[in-house]
Amino acid sequence: MGRYNYFREREAANKPKIHPIWSGIGCIMMVLTPILAWAGSILLLQYGLVNKWQFLNSLADPIRFPREAYLIPVINNVANYISSIPYLQALISFFILFLFVLTGLYELIYIFFYKLQE
Repeated sequence: MGRYNYFREREAANKPKIHPIWSGIGCIMMVLTPILAWAGSILLLQYGLVNKWQFLNSLADPIRFPREAYLIPVINNVANYISSIPYLQALISFFILFLFVLTGLYELIYIFFYKLQE
């Protein structure tokens, strides 16, 4: 074969094996992270409302859909429900914030434990 195949085979042979439990932990984290992010966004919104954070006023407006969305019966129900949720823009913003922060923390923890295995 090629001149450099020997080095590639040896590199693959020295690659550390990942413990199977990391697959289970990753699956649990994929489910748990959005749940924790949503719970954190609700708690942060409640804390902000109690302490009267000023920027929440700009996120208090309900989400509005185009007029045509209210003409279709099924979409009308969904649009009315989404429009009725107070501070939905703030909840979504805080959710994305918490999702990024939690994912970053999990990556740092994973890197730490992965380096311990080597």
